[in-house]
Amino acid sequence: MMITAGGLILELTSQEIRSISAFSKRELGAWGEEKAAAYLISLGVRILARNWRCRYGEIDIVAFQPDLGAILAVEVKTRRSVQAGIPEEAITSEKLQRMRMLIVAWLHLHGEICRDLHWRELRVQVIAIDLQGARAGEYELRYLREL
Repeated sequence: MMITAGGLILELTSQEIRSISAFSKRELGAWGEEKAAAYLISLGVRILARNWRCRYGEIDIVAFQPDLGAILAVEVKTRRSVQAGIPEEAITSEKLQRMRMLIVAWLHLHGEICRDLHWRELRVQVIAIDLQGARAGEYELRYLREL
C-alpha cells in the first residue's frame, strides 16, 4: 500500500485484474463497496448497515466512527475510467443534501442500534475508488471525510 497526495494506491489481486473489465455496473459498485467497507473497518469504523434503501434513496454504508462519536452515511463511487469525470465529481450538492436526509431517516427507523454508541453527530462522507491503474494492478482509494 502506498499513500499519495490524492489517496491510497492499493493492489488488485490477479483475479480482480481479470474480472474488473467484465464487471457489470452493479458488480463494479458492489466490488467497490466491499473495498470501501474493508477500508473503514481497518480504520476502526463499525459498519452498521449496507445498501440501506427507502423510497427516497439509498445509503451505501451506514457506520459508526467511535473516535469522532459520529454516525456516518458513506457514499461509495467506483469508476473504471475518468471519461465521465473522477468519482467524486458525481457527488453533487443535491446528492449530499439527500444523503443528510437519508441518514436522519435511517436513524429514525434504526435508532435502537445506536442507543449504546454514545454518538454526538451525523456525517456524510465519500469513498472514491478510481480504477484507472487497474491494468497495472493498482487502484486508488480516496476517503473524503469533510463534506
